[in-house]
Amino acid sequence: MKKVCIIDYEINNISSVSKALKKIDIDFDIVKESNKIKDYSHIILPGIGSFETGMKQLKKNKFDIELKKSFKKGNQILGICLGMHLLFKNSEESSKKIDGLDIVEGNVSLMKVDKKNKVHVPQVGWNSIYPSLKNKHIFNFKNLGSDFYFIHSYVVRPKKKEIIKYFFKHGTNYPAIIQKENILATQFHPEKSKNGLVILEKFINQS
Repeated sequence: MKKVCIIDYEINNISSVSKALKKIDIDFDIVKESNKIKDYSHIILPGIGSFETGMKQLKKNKFDIELKKSFKKGNQILGICLGMHLLFKNSEESSKKIDGLDIVEGNVSLMKVDKKNKVHVPQVGWNSIYPSLKNKHIFNFKNLGSDFYFIHSYVVRPKKKEIIKYFFKHGTNYPAIIQKENILATQFHPEKSKNGLVILEKFINQS
């Protein structure tokens, strides 16, 4: 039986993800105690804020330990925005070399500014995503227009490029969606758009 939860570690926008799940008729719980996530088949890790603060909050309630256990167990995990970044080993955003969850090999780096071509950081607003050549059918999007909401300055740099399923353009190409085993993660906020709801539905219904 599928059981869905959203992790609440106090720096994430729970309300928008909750509204999105209700819109697609998905039952879920909001979990504030780390030892409870082992009971859920599908775990959503949203996040807004800095990498350092995010990891401090996860460690504060031992979510870091339980998330690693859940990954090894095979539970499905969805990382959204900062939640995506926290799955990696480290981030340039943290000057103190804070360790991330290190579930996905790679790191997080600052996007490039290109003032000449009016490419500014942070990226805030709607943008399009594009499938990598080998992954055109991972999601059945009806339209890949500017239907994905981004708000960030940093991006993931996976060690294994094959886990990048979609990318977005902001001066250059960056990962928009990654998928590795039972991990799915998005740089944008899927809860804010119609195509994003397709991603949430597929995440929950894929296994």
